[in-house]
Amino acid sequence: MSEELSRLLTGTSRTFAAAIPLLEPALADEVTVAYLLLRIADTFEDADAWPASRRIEALASFERAVAELSCAPLTAPPGFDAAHQELMEKAPRVLLGLAAFAPDVRAVVANHVTRTSVGMREFLAASTATRGVELRTIDELFRYCYVVAGIVGELLTELFIIAAPSLASAERVLRADAAAFGEALQLVNILKDRERDAVEGRRFIPEGADLSAVLARARADCERARTYTATLEAGGASAGILAFTRFPLRVAEETLSALETTGPGAKIGRSRVLAILEEERARSPEGK
Repeated sequence: MSEELSRLLTGTSRTFAAAIPLLEPALADEVTVAYLLLRIADTFEDADAWPASRRIEALASFERAVAELSCAPLTAPPGFDAAHQELMEKAPRVLLGLAAFAPDVRAVVANHVTRTSVGMREFLAASTATRGVELRTIDELFRYCYVVAGIVGELLTELFIIAAPSLASAERVLRADAAAFGEALQLVNILKDRERDAVEGRRFIPEGADLSAVLARARADCERARTYTATLEAGGASAGILAFTRFPLRVAEETLSALETTGPGAKIGRSRVLAILEEERARSPEGK
């Protein structure tokens, strides 16, 4: 991973910046570029200072840039920190990273990043919120989680299969659980942060929704995600891939248990997250 892209990753994500080095170098580069592109899309979606129409336009322009593998430096919307401003300015460099990949890898990343961006535009167009996103039904919540995280699970799965050809024998089962892997992580984060999100104008869990149903869905997704990681292991995935997928899932499962026990705002401490990371790093030759 180039020092520049590594710095951009560290500045815009603590969890992914910690997890990606668990992967083998080539795959780590691919996931880094994919994450940074998704972070650019997230930045436009979260641009609360802009009306929905401008965010939709920015996402559409970003999709064209991904298709063309080039763009001019982008300007971060108001309200974002220096790290996100640098990411937007360095968007051309991220796209150069995408262009340098093998054609099959490049196609996978571009396809799923674009699918995510298109889905974000659709939610922004349908939302009546003046800022952020306000979901109206449980079905919308689950659809939103698919767009912003389930697709990421599908993206990762395709990259894993390219990197580890032995996984082709388990491809059907992996694809069946890939979206649930991503959705599990997203739903737990939404449950954990729901009070803060509401204050900031983002209402992902609809008002009056049956919270127990959302918790049950998150638990079911975690179970499917555990099956997903077991399938990876049985299929011969590398130690790096296994550590990379186990780490966030273990954090999500322990956070979900805390939420079920304590209620809104519950989370596990940073020291516990770091302990889980160290345990997975010790199991991954690349992470040592």
